[in-house]
Parts: sequence; C-alpha cells; structure tokens
Amino acid sequence: MYSLRRSYKDIGEALGIHSSTAFKYVRDAFKDQAIEQVDEARKRDISLIDHLINRLLAIVDDPSSTDSSAKTNAAGTINRLLDRRAKMLGVDTPAQSEVTVTHQTPEDLELRDLINAAKARAALPVTDEVPRS
Repeated sequence: MYSLRRSYKDIGEALGIHSSTAFKYVRDAFKDQAIEQVDEARKRDISLIDHLINRLLAIVDDPSSTDSSAKTNAAGTINRLLDRRAKMLGVDTPAQSEVTVTHQTPEDLELRDLINAAKARAALPVTDEVPRS
C-alpha cells in the first residue's frame, strides 16, 4: 500500500490500526529490507574479493613469470584485499575491556581502620575493603 503512495492514515484504516502504528510497520519493513540488502551486498563483495585473491595468487605463485614487479604489485593488492575482507567480516573488531580504578585517600584508609576497630570490638570479621560513598 505504501508503494502505491497511500497515506499512513489510509494504510491504518485498511488494516484497522492507528496511522502512527501504520508508520511504524512501514518503517520496520524498510529497515528489515535494508539489512537484507546489505547482507546480500556483503556476501557478493566477499565472493568477489575471494575470486580476485585467487587470481592474484596465481600471479604470485607462477614459476614461469620473471616479472618481479607484477608479483610485488599482486602481493600488495592481496594484502589490501585481505584487510578489506577482514573488516567486512568484523574479524578485526577491537576487544572491549572494563577497567575499574580505585583510589584510596588517607581519609578512606582512616575510615577503614575505624570500621575495623569497631568490628573487632563487636567481634565481626575485619576487612581490607574501603567503604564507598
């Protein structure tokens, strides 16, 4: 209906839904379609890269060729194609790490000692942890 240039109001009425819901349905349909098209393009590009790499490897591995410049150029192109392929496949995505830094001030240490002393008087386990505020 959207491709027939019907309004969201008309689409909503035909489906028995509000026009804002019709808008969301159309938006979601296009989003899914775009993702499918990107996936297809990625598969096609990776297939082409693989084909080109195989052709270039034939140049590099050709024992009858004495053209070292052609072999060097082919090897450089293979390297760039492999880099592009890795990026497309997400091979080189950076690893994420979560780091927590704790800084203890002299006041924190004094507070810890006071808490430990109070726990010792109450016969509770003593800890090295500094309370966080």
